[in-house]
Formats: sequence, C-alpha cells, structure tokens
Amino acid sequence: MKVVLFDIESHFNAAVMEEAMDLVRETNEYDLTQPEEGFFHFISRQPDYHVEMAFKADGTVSAKCQCTAFKRTKQCKHALAALLMLRDHILRSRRTKSKSKHENLLLDDVLKKMTVTELRSFISIHAQSHSAFRAEILANYLHLIKKPDYHHLLLDMTPMDKFGTIKLNRNNLKTVRNIIATLLRQAQQLLKEKALSETFQILEATLHHLYRLSIKVPQFQEQLSTELRLALRIFDALCHQSMAPRLQQSAFVLSMDISGREGYTFLKGTKPLLLSIEPFILEEKSRHAAFQLAEKKAVLDSRQQLPWATIVMRWMRLWKVRSTSKPLKAVLNRLMPDILQELSRQGDYEDVIYSLQSVQTDTYEKTLLRGMLQAGLRAARQTGDRELVSKLSYELSLSYLDTDAWDILLETDHESAHRVLRVVKEYYAPGTDDIADQLLLRGWNATGHKDELLERLSAIGDMSLLMRYDDQLKTSHRLQLEDVYATHIYATREAYGGVIARQKLSNIFGHLKSIDLSAGVAEKLKLMDKKNKGGTGPQAAEIRGFVFDLDGVIVDTAVHHFQSWKKILKELGADITEEDDHHTRGASRMESLEYLLNRYSIVLTQEEKEMWAAKKNEVYLEAIELITPRDLLPGALAFLIDTRKAGLKLALGSASKNARGVLKKLAIEERFDAILDGNDAKESKPHPEIFTKACEALKLDPAEVVVFEDAAKGVQAALAAGCHAVGLGDPEALKEADIIISGLDQTTPTLIIEQLS
Repeated sequence: MKVVLFDIESHFNAAVMEEAMDLVRETNEYDLTQPEEGFFHFISRQPDYHVEMAFKADGTVSAKCQCTAFKRTKQCKHALAALLMLRDHILRSRRTKSKSKHENLLLDDVLKKMTVTELRSFISIHAQSHSAFRAEILANYLHLIKKPDYHHLLLDMTPMDKFGTIKLNRNNLKTVRNIIATLLRQAQQLLKEKALSETFQILEATLHHLYRLSIKVPQFQEQLSTELRLALRIFDALCHQSMAPRLQQSAFVLSMDISGREGYTFLKGTKPLLLSIEPFILEEKSRHAAFQLAEKKAVLDSRQQLPWATIVMRWMRLWKVRSTSKPLKAVLNRLMPDILQELSRQGDYEDVIYSLQSVQTDTYEKTLLRGMLQAGLRAARQTGDRELVSKLSYELSLSYLDTDAWDILLETDHESAHRVLRVVKEYYAPGTDDIADQLLLRGWNATGHKDELLERLSAIGDMSLLMRYDDQLKTSHRLQLEDVYATHIYATREAYGGVIARQKLSNIFGHLKSIDLSAGVAEKLKLMDKKNKGGTGPQAAEIRGFVFDLDGVIVDTAVHHFQSWKKILKELGADITEEDDHHTRGASRMESLEYLLNRYSIVLTQEEKEMWAAKKNEVYLEAIELITPRDLLPGALAFLIDTRKAGLKLALGSASKNARGVLKKLAIEERFDAILDGNDAKESKPHPEIFTKACEALKLDPAEVVVFEDAAKGVQAALAAGCHAVGLGDPEALKEADIIISGLDQTTPTLIIEQLS
C-alpha cells in the first residue's frame, strides 16, 4: 500500500482507521529501525507482525506486511498501524532533536568508559526478558566501548541447538537481519568519520556471519542478500581508503578466508572481495596465494568457473603470472569467448586485449571467433591502440564481411579498407552472397567509386538495391541508370506481360517519378520496342496527345451541375436522386433537361425548356464563381505539367459551354494546345464529334490520342472516335475503358503510355 504519510486519514475510511488505532493501542513491545536511508522496519512481538516501509521520491511512503490479508488485498491493519507509529516517531524525533543530541553525547561519553562485560551486565539487569531489545542496544552502542565483540553479539542472536546447528525461522530471521542492518549502519557512519579500524571490525564480523548463514541456511539466501550487498559495498569503499598495512593484511586474510570457503558465491551486482583488496596485494607471497586460490576455484567450482576464470586472466596480465596447470589451461581455452565478453562488459579493456592475444584463435569455431574479435576491437578502440584497431577491423571485414568493422577500418587505414573491397570483389561474384554485396555497395558508395557501385548493382539485378543507391548515382551516371531501369522494365514486361507486369513494376514507376528519371526511362523503352520489333509486322501507333474532359477529371464541377439541376427540378415539383446524376454527367444541358423531364413526367413547351435550361446555367455560374486553382483535383496540375514535359500535345474536350471560364479561374487555360467545349460540337456524348474535332485541332490521328473521361458516355464517345480511353472513377461504370484509375494522382503520363503500348 502507498500513502502520503502525513495525510493517512484521507486514504482510509473511519472504520479502517479505528481498527488500526485499536492495534496501535494493543502494540506494547516493538522495534522501529532504519537499516538504511529511506527504509524502515517495524517489528512487533506482542502481537506478532512485521512491516517494511520505504519513502518514495514523490513524498509518499509504501508499506509491505507479511500477513495473508496483505498478500490478498495489498493492505491490512498491520501496515496501517505501522505507518501511524512511524509518523508518531518522526514527529517526536523532530520535537526532541536538540535534547536527544545532548543526551546521546552524554550517553556516548559514559559508554566509552565501560567494558563489554559491564555493558552486558547492565543490559541483563534492565532488559532481562527482551533479548531482541538487548541486542539492539548492543548493536547501536557496542562500537563505543572498549574491545567490542561483534562476533559474540551475532552468535548470541543466532538461534543454535546444542550441536551448533543454526535454527533460523522466518520470525527470528527478522531479528538477525535487523541487528546486522544496525551494525552496517554504524559501519557507514564510522567510515564517514574515517574510523577505518572500527569500520573493519564491524565488517569482519558481519561478512563472516552473513556468508556463514548463506551457506548454512540457503533457503534464506535471497532475504540475506540485501544486507550482504550493503556489507560488500561498504567493504569496497573501505578498501579505497588509505589503510594502514596491518589493516590491509587483515582485509586480505578476511577476503581469502571467505572466498576460499566451499559454497562461496559471487553476488550479482557487487564487486568480489578479492578484487576489492587487489590494490594492496603487493607482496609476491600474497599474490601467489591469491592466484592459487583463484586457479583452484576456476578448475573445481563448476557453478562459478566464468567469474573465477575472469579473475585469473586479469591477474595473469596485472601481475605477470604464468600457470603451468593443464586443467586451468583447458578451462581458460574453453571459456575464453565468454571471458572476453565478461571483461568487455566490466570495462576491463586492457584485460580483453591481453586475453585475446594469449590464446590460439584458430582453434575456435567461426561464430565464436567473430564475437571474440569484436570484443577485442571494442577494447582496442577504447584504449586508443590504432595498430590493433586496424588489424582486428581488417580481419573482421575481410573474413566475416563485417560492415561496421569496415567502417572503422576506413577511418584508421584507408589503404587497407580499399584492399578489402578489391579482395571481396574478386572472391564473391555478384548476387552469390548478400552480405558481400552489401559490404561492397556500402564501401564503394562511401569511397566515391560510383562506376564500381553501378556496375555491381547492374550485375546483381536487384531493383530494390538499385533504388536505394540511385539517388547518389543520378547526377553523375544518369544515362547509365536509365539504361539499367529500362532493361529491367522491358525484361519484366516480356516475361510476364499485362496486369502481372504492371503490378511488379508499379513501385519502380512511382520511384522513377520521384527522382525525375521517368521521362528518360520511357524514351529508352520506346527505342527498345522499336529495335526489338525490327520494323516487321503491324506496329501500334505512337501516343502523341492527350485529351481531357473537364468535370470530374481536372476539377470536380460535376457536383455543382447536379446541385443546380436539383434546385431547378425542385421548382418544377420533382426531387431528383443520385442515380440521375449518372445519367446527366457528360451530357449537354438540353439533353440533361430532356432526360429529367421525361423521368419525372414534366411537360414543357420548347420556350419553357430553353428558359429553364438558361436558368439552370445561371445557378451553375453562380456556384462556380468562387472556383480557384485550389479546386483542381489531386494530381491534375502535376499530370498536365508532366504531359508537357513528355512532349505530348494537350486538348480539352468538354460538353460544358462554360469550360473556358472554368479554365481561366483554374489558371490552366494556357497549358492546352486546343480547347473544345459545348459551343464547338452539335452532338452530345456518346457521339464522338467533340473528340474527333479535338484530334483535328491537335493535327493528330485518333489512334495517337488518349482521352481521359469520368463518365460512361464520354468513354463511349472516345472509343467511337478511335481514341484510347482512360476512365477515372467507378470500374463497373467505366468497364469499357482501356485503363481505369481512381485519379490523376495515381499515375504518370509515361505509365499510361507504357500500359497502353
């Protein structure tokens, strides 16, 4: 549970608070300790419960109880009672801070004059029935008296039978941990005060006891690891101080004793004892003893061979020790890949280099050896050994085609990097090894060898790779790039043809358009077609012009037409539907009116028909008065520009008599070579007159012209005129068209020509 300590009442209802307060009143015998900053242990003996509390950075405090109720609901009366008593303790300590400090100084002065026997006698008289309380006093004040005995304190507080067997359970384990945490807290304070000898006395006893407990009662190893980690951190900090030789020797003996025990384990996230004392293992005799211990453990301790072997390799470099042990040599050779990785993880880069140079690398499998060389390369870069960096990166890039290693080689040894590319090129044919191809392409691109790059890309024949590098090549090798793309497209069309070929090439056409290569590739494809046809047999006419309908192709004014007709018919007493829009789309004004009058059985004279048609036109003109270039359909302007770039002629063929006015508002009138609207054709679509006249205006044969239409009648008119037809919109309604697209933004002039050819 997690609450704001000084606002507990707002987190719980009155009934829960009352139950907790009852428990507070029942709790008479308890301990509230602080094993380290921000953490509190509350241990009640009557009634029995134990709560651990921790302050969070956000100002809240979390509590954890061991009872069944808490495990089920993450809250209980024990945790709440402990929080209430913690709050009371903090408030009282704040009120009596100055007084307590004075009393503590006085108490310290008195205790310094006592012996351990006198202190024990005093405690026995005044706290006979409270063993945990006595131990708490001893743990807090034992360092102040003459000749403190921490070993006896810890042994006294650890339950044992008459045979010396440790009898720990979950309840008395809490007391033991509490005592050890208190001692370690005293050790931290003594270390801050530079009382190194007193600090070591506490650490010596607690480390011995903690490792003894870890071995004798392994079921509590996880709980005891909290205090053990703290003890190891304090010990490592102590060993970094300027210790007297006598104290250094004592630390050495302690580390050797504990490390040599059967069952000793390295605690993850902490520094091994022997590495903590390493700086002051100076005598040859001490080094020999430490190395022999590590050597023995590396051979015999099968569970922890790797950390021991890592220490052995470190000391072999640091102390220049040589071992003649064949079993040790076998262990080191077997574990060397893992040793290198572990040393690299620890940041011991000099040890990595030494270890790598001390073994025969040709005895390892290729995969393992690559990892070893990579660890060595990282270490060489960290130590600044340029010669070794060059050597290892050369071997990795040449033997393992490691692109990252080649990049490093290029930075340190430009000539060797080029040599790698030459050798790989000779050894690996294009397309036989993907990794080799990637290394060569990356290398030639980085070194500016564009000819080699394009040659390899062409030989591989993978268009996805070519598309990755063509942006770097298009400036210097534009014509060659166009040749490669044209060759691939032509071969794909010949191999598959039709829809399958278009599907396979769709990404390439879009990519060519994005890098401005589409026009050049299209021209080369035309030349390839002519060359391969060889002038024999009938040839398809070359596409030389495009004719566009206006409404629904370039701009969406069709909706304005429909809304205008809807308004006119409303006045005539009819409500037209979306279905009517399909019948009037692409038709002339009078033809649309005739259709609507017949559909809704409305009879008008000829004069009335002309009057209502003119009125509809007025409504329409009002609606399109505000049209601007922003109303162009997506892709329309770009398509017109690309059409002109491709050298094609453009014409407008619309049934609307207002087409010229709309083009002016859209600012695209000048882009057309010819404009034909409803004033230029007597017949309405599907009659081909409008498109036949458009072809005549462009001076082109209908077979050389493509018409873009959004209405079925327009498609029929285009085909009747002898033109190609591209439908924009509903595939079902426009099924007679040669090609159907959703809009001009989904294609290019080149792609349209390719598909039609």
